[in-house]
Amino acid sequence: MVDQGTQTFLQTLSFSREIPSQKTRANCTVADPIPTSPGPPRAEFLKILEDLVMNMKNGPTPKEVWDKPGYLEASDESRVALVNDFICENLENPEFLQLCQDTEFSWRRIGLGL
Repeated sequence: MVDQGTQTFLQTLSFSREIPSQKTRANCTVADPIPTSPGPPRAEFLKILEDLVMNMKNGPTPKEVWDKPGYLEASDESRVALVNDFICENLENPEFLQLCQDTEFSWRRIGLGL
């Protein structure tokens, strides 16, 4: 038995099978996409890039204060500044803090003659 809904569905299927005539053709043209070139880089980007190149050019920062170029030839004032900077850069380093404690112990022994 076929109910009303099934009959309507079957009729819809039969009407949707129409064959288009061969005379019908689509007149559609597709244009090639126009390539776009990016604009010039922003000044901030160029500054960051320049800083990066300069840092890479100079090589990695020496880890030891005495490895810095010109340490021996530097004035007393410059060497003090280098050492101070080195200490400030390493205050969070647990190995450096252990070295400081060991050095303090050694200086006490030397100073007290133990």
